[in-house]
Amino acid sequence: MTPKVSVILPTYNRARSLSSAVKSVLTQSYSDFELIVIDDASEDDTELQLEKIGDCRVHYMRHDTNRGAAAARNTGLQVARGRYIAFQDSDDVWLPSYLQRMVDALEAGGSDCGACFSSYLRIKDGRAELIPSEPAGSDKANLLQALLKANFVSTQTLIAKREILAQVGHFDMSLRQFEDWDLAIRIALVSRIVHVAVPLVIVYHTPGSITDHIDSAIEARLAILEKYRSIMGEHKNLVSHHEFVISRQLYGLGRISESCRHAKEAYKGRIFDIKMLFWLILISSRYMAVVLTERIKHAMVG
Repeated sequence: MTPKVSVILPTYNRARSLSSAVKSVLTQSYSDFELIVIDDASEDDTELQLEKIGDCRVHYMRHDTNRGAAAARNTGLQVARGRYIAFQDSDDVWLPSYLQRMVDALEAGGSDCGACFSSYLRIKDGRAELIPSEPAGSDKANLLQALLKANFVSTQTLIAKREILAQVGHFDMSLRQFEDWDLAIRIALVSRIVHVAVPLVIVYHTPGSITDHIDSAIEARLAILEKYRSIMGEHKNLVSHHEFVISRQLYGLGRISESCRHAKEAYKGRIFDIKMLFWLILISSRYMAVVLTERIKHAMVG
């Protein structure tokens, strides 16, 4: 019998946390699902941990080489049989009512609703942060504009209709981060997304995870900016916002020249913004100080 929901869970060297993530799926109050675990060439005992669970709803697949989470999710999408597609991560937990609430919301959303997402609690350093911090609403235009500004739809909070994913395409494997953000934007461009404003997922921050890598975050944000620049340009200050964020991140890495260049781009769109002007002056003066110092050093060596 074909399940109504396919749950796709990619994993890589997460044997210690995988059991909790899998059990949070298997103990859902909603039971009409299959769970597809894609092992992205783990080097630990991931397969053994799954064998211990011993549930016929779990289907295990393994990549021969490590290809990344986006590729693993795409592998799952290729074999998924469900009408609806949900995603889980190997170190996070669904609350028991997650699937039931999400399926109900998706089916109540009507034919123009292609996906739903829930709020979640992000646990870091013993503190919990609610994301998003307030209801995002379900108006298509407003939600799209909010998504173009910020990433608040994490993959493990998203459930989508199979035909919508077929329409917008699978995860972008060129992105080292923010592939969930990119997918949510693409869905929002063609369909209404409903926000279930209840925290139904617990997302644990794992030290050393890809989200800790500022370099890859900058690279991915630049890719998102270029991919949707023309659409962002239709909304006031969105391009400037991202240029400003990138400038600050580059400054934190000590990449002053690049930070200055993006600060100038941010200021172009907000020339009457005092904060932008202050930041541009600060970065420009810092850049000139670096250039002057280098010239003095060069002159002394010469």
